Amino acid sequence: MKKIKKIAVLGGDMRQIHIARYYKEKGYEVITAANSLSDDEYPFNKESLSYLLSELDMMILPLPMTRDGITLNAPHSKDIISLDDIFSVTYGVAVIALPETNDDIKKMISDDTFLIEYAKSEEFILKNALASAEGALAVSICESDKTIFGSVYAICGYGRIGRILTHMLVALGADVKVFARKSRDRTLAILDGANGFDISEISDNIYDVDVIINTVPAVIMGEKELSHRKKELIIIELASLPGGVCENVCESLGVRLISAHSLPGRFSAYSSAHYIIECICDILKENEVIL
Repeated sequence: MKKIKKIAVLGGDMRQIHIARYYKEKGYEVITAANSLSDDEYPFNKESLSYLLSELDMMILPLPMTRDGITLNAPHSKDIISLDDIFSVTYGVAVIALPETNDDIKKMISDDTFLIEYAKSEEFILKNALASAEGALAVSICESDKTIFGSVYAICGYGRIGRILTHMLVALGADVKVFARKSRDRTLAILDGANGFDISEISDNIYDVDVIINTVPAVIMGEKELSHRKKELIIIELASLPGGVCENVCESLGVRLISAHSLPGRFSAYSSAHYIIECICDILKENEVIL
């Protein structure tokens, strides 16, 4: 494969801007499009796509790549570009780095294109979970009028983000309750210094909770579960739709529900961008692709 010289960084948030700046500083020819946060955003529309991607060596797409499954995730762009339009003109692009792909996308990409699915890298997943956990704490500090020390937190779900959050909160002096389906996860929570409960026990054990941070992408809290809450309870939603609690239920009960997605892009864009860069570089090196 030829040496990479020309790179297009499309859509996304400040993470994409930091990625573009990194490669520019390294001497690459970089085009930034579909992101008005850029100092030199390239006009981006269906008509300009072919020219934009001509003689391109690498294209880097954002995390998440799309929010609706149809269009590019580009919250800072006035233009709406479909993924089909993007991938229909990628013939000849040497490397495409994207969070993850599917069979439909692969059918539109040339067999000669090297695909990097950076969000599937375990190292990246762990680093991104750390950034998400820090972001959740930042939201909590901004939204609550109490210190973390001495507050009672509930963590719903004990995957990577839930466990990192628990470590942080315990270290900061919070009383942490973990709600998880698996007995193994509840045991881990106890060993990590928290209290472990089954998901079914939420309604009986949130009476003293100040903040709930949910990571479970399924509705686990309704009127029954929230009936014995503190009046000032805050719920921070990290999970993708449908989330852990219905917005209508929160409205009817007067519960503060804070949607907190893409936290790495909001609170640690520079570090999160470099996690993506490191993953891309590692995969290219492993496959002897010259940067």
